[in-house]
Amino acid sequence: MNTNSEKSAANEQIFDRHILVVDDIPTNLKLSKAFLNGGGYQHVYLESDPARVSEWMNSVDINLLILDLSMPQKDGLKLYAELKEEFGKRLPPVIFLTALHDNMWREQAMALGAQAFITKPFDQLQMLECISEILGQTSS
Repeated sequence: MNTNSEKSAANEQIFDRHILVVDDIPTNLKLSKAFLNGGGYQHVYLESDPARVSEWMNSVDINLLILDLSMPQKDGLKLYAELKEEFGKRLPPVIFLTALHDNMWREQAMALGAQAFITKPFDQLQMLECISEILGQTSS
């Protein structure tokens, strides 16, 4: 049985995790940071260039990637496949966030191993619960 102090410690650990958001639209990045900070996450990093994600992975202990699916330089699926090849089991969980509502994209992302595929506009509480669940699974 978990005590309240154990639950509180687990929540603090989750909120101390490092999240990298990758999106080509600066406004989306700023909104994501405000949303995640408002949800209690203290270490939120933003990147607009998919080519720089490897640098982030090598310099910061990223615990969760949130990838936009539709980016002009490199789509999120291609980026994810490249990161899986480069980092293998060291690659953190990935959530795809997109305005594309076609199930084909969802199926491809989940087949690659994404933990979640969330379409915009999204329910903020559901998004925070999804992130908390994923980070909770990886914190042990």
